[in-house]
Amino acid sequence: MEAMKRDELLKKHQYKIWQGKDGKWYTYLPDESKKDGRRLIKRIDKAVLEDIVVEYCRKEEKVYLKDIFEEWVSQKLEYGEIQKQTYDRYKTDFRRFFTNSDISKKDIRKITEDDLELFVRNAIKNLNLTNKSYSGLRLLLIGVFI
Repeated sequence: MEAMKRDELLKKHQYKIWQGKDGKWYTYLPDESKKDGRRLIKRIDKAVLEDIVVEYCRKEEKVYLKDIFEEWVSQKLEYGEIQKQTYDRYKTDFRRFFTNSDISKKDIRKITEDDLELFVRNAIKNLNLTNKSYSGLRLLLIGVFI
């Protein structure tokens, strides 16, 4: 599965990987600090060059709140920490609280403490959350972020 993910990331790489006349392998990586917006990389071994490209692509790949939530709730069900009924309730609560929010459209690595506070305050106000429903929201946030 890891090999498939690696191949997928290499296919997403926007620049060609080629071997020069000197026997070294070359490609470009995006670099905003350069005038043409890219940086040339060369390595003796093609596998090492591909490792660099894959690592760069993993850093650039966006991870959303929904992805982390799905992984978290599925693991809880798989390990028997929750029952199917609780799993369904968590999924329903997630849709209710997060589907149309700004926080769900942001890369999770870029969500700040201020973003979370603003999200919670807006959810309480806009959804008229009771103590019990706020507790459900808090449970999901703690599960995803901790």
